[in-house]
Amino acid sequence: MFINPYLFKQRPSEETCENKIFIRIQENFFKRAYRSWIPGNFKLLIGTIREIVRLRKMFQEHPVDLLHFNDTGCEPAVIAARLAGLKCIIGTFHVSPSCEKETSAWVHKLIEYFSVRSLHGGISVAQTVKEQWMERVGADGRFIDVIYNGIDAKKLDQAIREASTMADWPFERKSAESVVICTPARLHFSKGQNHLISVIPDLLAQFPQTLFVFVGEGPQRAEYESMVKQLNLSSSVFFMGFRKDVHSVMAYADIIVLPSTGLEALPYVIVEAMAMGKPVVSTRVGGIPEMITHEKSGYVLEPADSQALKNVLVSL
Repeated sequence: MFINPYLFKQRPSEETCENKIFIRIQENFFKRAYRSWIPGNFKLLIGTIREIVRLRKMFQEHPVDLLHFNDTGCEPAVIAARLAGLKCIIGTFHVSPSCEKETSAWVHKLIEYFSVRSLHGGISVAQTVKEQWMERVGADGRFIDVIYNGIDAKKLDQAIREASTMADWPFERKSAESVVICTPARLHFSKGQNHLISVIPDLLAQFPQTLFVFVGEGPQRAEYESMVKQLNLSSSVFFMGFRKDVHSVMAYADIIVLPSTGLEALPYVIVEAMAMGKPVVSTRVGGIPEMITHEKSGYVLEPADSQALKNVLVSL
């Protein structure tokens, strides 16, 4: 015999149902009030405190001897680890502190202040990055060491050997005299590709065989492609998007240009380009001047100086 247990389940009274509906209405009211009336910064603060409490409990339940944060600066987890009593917390500063509006709010600065000060030791990929973070949080920086980014040069050898294959590349040299200028970077306003695009017509007027190759994706791609189309440069300018063979494209190029205007620390592409023996043209942003000695091991220009960029490329 099969008996359905739900037949014997007591049906809720009308009063019980009304109470549940009332409680649900109250919950929805407070949720809407929380979302609508409480400013975003306070919601971020409340969420961050909850996250710190939860992570502190986790670190207490699962203690470790050494905890490393690979991209530190504004991490609630660092604060949680310190509150949990961990004895060795290390963080690496890979990027400069952001100056964008959402990261300049007082909540972000508060998190940054306590996050950086919760570290027992730190690593910065450039002296400039270290100084920027210490100024940002008001610390003396004695607990941070500078260790520059390194690369495995042997891995570039294969890329150099494959540079002549050009399997599915959308361009090829127009002649033996053609010069290929490559900018391997995310298509973002902070990378400054628009300043290079703006001087391409003048460069082509003097050197019509030159090709300009942009490797990378990003939010400004449509805008930059539109610029190129408006300037009638489509036969000389190519956007390759994201490429796994970016090192082969760099090896095929004659000049590497990174015209950044901000948010740089120690770009790997400059280290890689120099390891390939390519002339590099970049800007005085972040740790770039620590890598390049102007007019000796490359060119370091002021950010957004299109005229200086054009003059250097003409000289090369």
